[in-house]
Amino acid sequence: MSTIFATSVVKEKDSCAAGEALGLDALNKMHGEKPDVAVVFGSPDYDYDLVFNSIRSVAGNIQIVGCTSAGEFTEKEVSHGGIACAFIASDTHCFFSGIGTGIQKQQNAAVESALKEIPKETPGYPYLSAMLFVDGLCGKGEETMQTASSMLGSNVKLFGGAAADNFRFKKTHVFGAGSTYTDAASICLVASQKPIICSAKHGHHPISPPLRITKAKDNILYELNGKVALDVWKEYAHDEIEEFDLKNYSIHDSEALSKYLLKHEAGVVIANDTYKIRFPISCNPDGSLNFVCTIDKNTFIQIMGTQPSDQITSAKCAAKQALEIADGAKIAGLIVFDCACRGMILKERFSSAVDAIKETFPGVPMLGVETYGEIAHENGSCAEFHNTTTVIMLIPE
Repeated sequence: MSTIFATSVVKEKDSCAAGEALGLDALNKMHGEKPDVAVVFGSPDYDYDLVFNSIRSVAGNIQIVGCTSAGEFTEKEVSHGGIACAFIASDTHCFFSGIGTGIQKQQNAAVESALKEIPKETPGYPYLSAMLFVDGLCGKGEETMQTASSMLGSNVKLFGGAAADNFRFKKTHVFGAGSTYTDAASICLVASQKPIICSAKHGHHPISPPLRITKAKDNILYELNGKVALDVWKEYAHDEIEEFDLKNYSIHDSEALSKYLLKHEAGVVIANDTYKIRFPISCNPDGSLNFVCTIDKNTFIQIMGTQPSDQITSAKCAAKQALEIADGAKIAGLIVFDCACRGMILKERFSSAVDAIKETFPGVPMLGVETYGEIAHENGSCAEFHNTTTVIMLIPE
């Protein structure tokens, strides 16, 4: 058997019917094998307890992991408002999952809970990787990723993303232990005989000099170089916002703010010409900006710029990088963690970015999700928690 990776996507609005259709379609592509795990991404509008019950009625009592999304896609279709999944069965990969709640205030305890039933090693399966899904609105994506990496060990690669809710910024869910959870982390350890492959690329370039964060707390950026954060943004991004008074925006005006600041995100300076991208999801009346993860005082950032063509190119580069790392290994399937911000930048051209990945892996099943943050971390890598970045995870046969 080696590894079978079968995808499905549906837009049926009824939760029970959607789960059944999703499960049946994926199961029909499994060549008679029972899936070990289902990875599910979908709209926040579904009742996922009903969806999962329907999937299990079709496929048996399998592990289900994943999260709500701002969009989902497979090699067949880009969807918004539907559900997509991948069924995976393998005799070269083993899957172990767990859930932990309370990441906003106690991410250590939450990650410990998620790892409670997950083995530290599996004899005969020397390569260890993990998919990590976190609540996208807790502001603790990077801290949870760092905690998970520390507890799992430096030999475990981490991939994943922050759950989304179609830019409503109200409530996001992660999936695990047979249900859905907020303020939570879901972890799926993959122990394998062949290494999982990962790549990550963003399509941004700096348009400002390095700027020191002089005032910040948790995920709120107040001042850069002693000036109000929004004023500094307006100085460098005036071409997008010159006719708009963003100081009147509150946290509830996220969609309007995104329209004007989306292409000018923050790049946290890691090293020369290396950045972690950060998206300001909303603005406060005092000109401070809210991010999806912690902003550290005295860190240097640069305000970034991008064009839609840059985002398509970066997706293609991420795919080519993954293909080069694979070095001829046969790929069973790929999981793509793509930022919801990229979908907003590209709009109707988002499918072109998906096509760029598909063209690099012709005929290979693919499952993708638009997230509020992307995770790509392995020993010796600077890449960790990002926004507006394409992360590609290849699962070899």
